[in-house]
Amino acid sequence: MKTKSFIPFVLISITFLFAIDSITYAQKTNKNVCKYETDKIDDFTKNRNVRTEPGVLMDKKPSAAEILLEVGGRVMFNVVACNNNGINSIEFDWVATNENAVRPFNQVDLLFENGDVINFMDEKESELLNKYPWIFSYKLFEINNDSIWYKLKTSPVKKFKISINTKELSSNEIDNKYSESVMKVINCIDNLNIEKRKPLEMTSDEALLELKRAKDKLDLEIINQEKYDSLKAVYIKYIK
Repeated sequence: MKTKSFIPFVLISITFLFAIDSITYAQKTNKNVCKYETDKIDDFTKNRNVRTEPGVLMDKKPSAAEILLEVGGRVMFNVVACNNNGINSIEFDWVATNENAVRPFNQVDLLFENGDVINFMDEKESELLNKYPWIFSYKLFEINNDSIWYKLKTSPVKKFKISINTKELSSNEIDNKYSESVMKVINCIDNLNIEKRKPLEMTSDEALLELKRAKDKLDLEIINQEKYDSLKAVYIKYIK
């Protein structure tokens, strides 16, 4: 009799302790108002660097049995909007309490409720960070295309896919309560009214070289057609 009553007590206790351990990080991801992890100006360069607190896209909690057997862990996928001296970017954080639950990635696809898709892809893999009790795999994507930024700030997201070199690692439907997380963090950056940095000037030869490099990456499937088109639109202005 004592053994039977002890097991449920242990499960409840472990679940409670796990929830307390996770609450600090989770609190940051469920705010409707704008909050920023970073908003500072460098004393030397005078560059302003801003990062919003993360917005949740996915939050999978383990069962009490999984915690007891140490076979599961909490897994989250979050989004952070950033601006570095006038350049907008978006960061995706794959976060877990079990190191086997996250992996390096270099591509994220967002499927919007209206059927549109935006792809973020880069040849460099995500960074890994161990910050107990969380393991982070995070990747920053710069956004120079105003139409993409506008899409992110105005359209709810239905589903996301995480990949490495076009190989799918994870694909998840987004709960309705998290469908506007991307919109919220993007709008938090826009609410600051930071002046957009003017594009760097380059010679015709430099622009042509960069365009050729972008074409090589496209041919090698390091970047996709959408990324190439956005780069081409930038470089073509300087080619004479």
